[in-house]
Amino acid sequence: MKNGEKRKCNSSIQGGEWENYVISKNSKLSAASFGKIVPDTLILRYLPALTLRQTGGAGNRKSKIGFLALQRMLGIGFRQLADLCFAPIWLLVFGSWFFISCEPPVDNEIYEEKLVVFGNLVANSPIVDTLFVSMSYTIDDPHEAEEKWVENAIVTIIFEGDTIIIPPVSGRAGRYIDTTYSYIIQPNRRYELDVTWNDYHVTSSTFVPDTIQIESVESTAWECEGESVVVSPIDLHLDENNLFVIEIAMETGIFTNLVMDTVIYREGLCYTTSFASVPMFVVKWETEVEPGMIRAISFAMDNNVTNSIVDTSFSANTFKGPMNVNENGDYWRINPVVWNLSQPEIHFGWLFFNYYGPHLILIQATDHAFSDYFEGDPFRQNQFILPNSNIEGGYGLFSSVSMQYFLVYVAQDENED
Repeated sequence: MKNGEKRKCNSSIQGGEWENYVISKNSKLSAASFGKIVPDTLILRYLPALTLRQTGGAGNRKSKIGFLALQRMLGIGFRQLADLCFAPIWLLVFGSWFFISCEPPVDNEIYEEKLVVFGNLVANSPIVDTLFVSMSYTIDDPHEAEEKWVENAIVTIIFEGDTIIIPPVSGRAGRYIDTTYSYIIQPNRRYELDVTWNDYHVTSSTFVPDTIQIESVESTAWECEGESVVVSPIDLHLDENNLFVIEIAMETGIFTNLVMDTVIYREGLCYTTSFASVPMFVVKWETEVEPGMIRAISFAMDNNVTNSIVDTSFSANTFKGPMNVNENGDYWRINPVVWNLSQPEIHFGWLFFNYYGPHLILIQATDHAFSDYFEGDPFRQNQFILPNSNIEGGYGLFSSVSMQYFLVYVAQDENED
């Protein structure tokens, strides 16, 4: 099948349901410090949204996802992605790919116990993301017992005089979510957050980014072995795969009703050696109001180990990190892949894909609070440094994104030896 060819995707999934996923906590990070990462051990039935280890290893599994869970994934906030495996240390050298400071501050902050709040809004969507509320931990505090989640806080979101009460989740301390799904978040509007618990009170606000528009474009700025290479545009089929159709496909593991173009994952010197390798396709984004940063999220919808792109070369280990190996000796890498970017065109090359098969691609424009948070300590190298929080009187992040999504099928090169 040629690059860019339209297809209806066939599923090759075998086996039973997904096993539960468990967040892998890394005690070497600042998970307990200043609320920089809220400690948590969650069982996620639907989405591998964090740095995940599968109970029993990564074997054959069937994608299963509910409609609201899918919407939450489309609006993945910082809290949900806080523990994603970011790219290896080489990115410190190639800092131009990121809209972040290259010189993180070195001064230590004086710790003060405060409320920690994480929440994220999605433009043109209901309030589907969970808001997390806890007390902060010191560096030396044990956090495995999760004793500092805050129950019965008063959590409200205020928009143009209307107050939206966000109730707690029954049986899940520290989680708050609007179950009415009746409030649609408007782009280019400011939303305020107010959280009160006992004698603690924090506030914040986010200016929701403008609606983002995307299209695939031709790109001629590439060479391979001295020859010019033209990267052709693909059809994103933006209006042909609604969330209900995607939900059914991921619930059943049958992708035949999804419409998407096919791109070829080519290997070799020109295609799989660095961040500057020839991409498979290019997507241009546009907003009327400049966002804080752009996030591109590539989610393999059929991340069966038989679909894993096995590459243990020096380049792959350097740019993607070493592959994981399950108890059966099967190789696999993380899913999804997330990049924080700033350039007006996104070059979807080998670094965006760890699996063959259908992919859900999310392009998010974030607010400036999100990008400011990353500027505080972009690579989380210093656990004594606070990120640039926008929570007044506390720690954490209240952010927002505008989002578009599309599907693409990544096929193996039939000419590969």
